[in-house]
Amino acid sequence: MRVDVITNLAEFQALEQSWNECLAAMPGGNPFLCHQWLGAWWDIYGSGAELMVLVVREGQEILAAAPLFRTRQPYYGVPMDQILFVGTQTCDRLSFLDRGLDPEPLRALWRHLHALCKGRTLVRLEGVPQDHPMLAASGGMSGVWAEEDSSHLPFIPVDRSWDEYRKGLTHKFRSEMRTRVKVFAGWGDWSLDTSRGGEVKHHLDDLVSVEGASAKQHAGAAFLTDRRNREFMARLLVVTEPVEPVLLRLLVAGKLIAYVVGFIHGGVFCAYNTAYLPGYEKGSPGKWIMDRAVEFAFAEKLLEFDFLRGEFGYKERWQPQVRVSRRRVLFAVNPLGWALRAAVFGARPRLKRLRRRSGRR
Repeated sequence: MRVDVITNLAEFQALEQSWNECLAAMPGGNPFLCHQWLGAWWDIYGSGAELMVLVVREGQEILAAAPLFRTRQPYYGVPMDQILFVGTQTCDRLSFLDRGLDPEPLRALWRHLHALCKGRTLVRLEGVPQDHPMLAASGGMSGVWAEEDSSHLPFIPVDRSWDEYRKGLTHKFRSEMRTRVKVFAGWGDWSLDTSRGGEVKHHLDDLVSVEGASAKQHAGAAFLTDRRNREFMARLLVVTEPVEPVLLRLLVAGKLIAYVVGFIHGGVFCAYNTAYLPGYEKGSPGKWIMDRAVEFAFAEKLLEFDFLRGEFGYKERWQPQVRVSRRRVLFAVNPLGWALRAAVFGARPRLKRLRRRSGRR
């Protein structure tokens, strides 16, 4: 068993088959870790950074891996060399890859990362599911590090029939979803259209137009209207294995009113992006199209519907379970590392609590 450091894009591209084989064997894998997703991210967002993919192998078989890069950027105002996950800021769940058979390959990755934390270098790993084996595998390791919750991501297990699931939702919400179609019919002929695989890419321009006109754009939360994000999605929507794109569209009189675009991987539907046109709020098109996406997951007999990040209160209508993601930061064993840890994970939380208490008075 050895740890190889991949810094060359061509070397990383050559890993595609063995990388995806490792992901397929990994319990709880997700689309954000597939080779094509990471490769597209690096091509579009990796300019000016240094690729640093750690791979633990026996022969040619990948036992575990960490898709990382190094970049120079401030950490709470202090110039630092940061080692981050490839996929940062566009992926809601990130972690090491591993086959789930033995914690030692994961421990080998942690040892390598701790050794990299010298001088002004830190490792900041965001969005790690709290039950991922990589966190447990680091137990007992020394060094200067800290960990905290980074996000709460709702999901629905598809472990019963659609009818059984719906009975558990409020009568008010079920009634609202049933009556929306009458509102749509009052606007004209309407339809629900579903596209899968390579078909989805042909609708990208329409999705950009809807999100660009939506409330998300005015709130500064639109994703597809950014050129690089649009290029990223264009790359992802041509991938059909091991991740399948899925698009649900609400059309009224042939006009796109609302959509949900997501990706299926390992039996999980990840709802990645959604938007609806202003002026149609009476029909609750955003909630309705998301509800149809949840129904799609049940109809396809998938394992789970994953809402990913976004407004949490809105998603409570579907009474989801919640999965917590963690942030792990490794600091150098020196005065700067200790000072940063104390400031960020000691003083910062206390100041936040004080502000909240002051706001309640």
